[in-house]
This record gives sequence, structure tokens and C-alpha cells, in this order.
Amino acid sequence: VLDADTLAKLHPGMSKLQVNQLLGEPVLDPAFNDDTLDYIYAEKLANGQVKKQQVRLYFMNNHLQRIIK
Repeated sequence: VLDADTLAKLHPGMSKLQVNQLLGEPVLDPAFNDDTLDYIYAEKLANGQVKKQQVRLYFMNNHLQRIIK
């Protein structure tokens, strides 16, 4: 599970290798769509609770294009 600070280091143009080095392996195997990777991240709320959410990364030509939270 990733945190928001780690996700903030992502930026368009990063290669899949750079993303993998920063975030590790995705939670879902991208067997059907090699241009999309899914990760889980945790966000700490003001009340102290931790909310887990999914983030989807879209790639084109092996480079990060979009980040959807």
C-alpha cells in the first residue's frame, strides 16, 4: 500500500521502469492491458482513519500519460 507522498512523485513522461522502481509491482497483473497499471494507496484522514483508494496509471509508448485517483 502506497502513501500520498510517494504518489506525489509521479509525473507524466516517466517510463514504466521508473514507475516500477518508485511504486513497486502493481496490485493487479496487467495481463490484458499492458498500458494500464493499478495500485492501492492509503490516505490518512483528519479524524485519524486511513482510507484506501485505487490509483490507475495510463501509459502510451511505455511512458506515463495520465494518473486517475
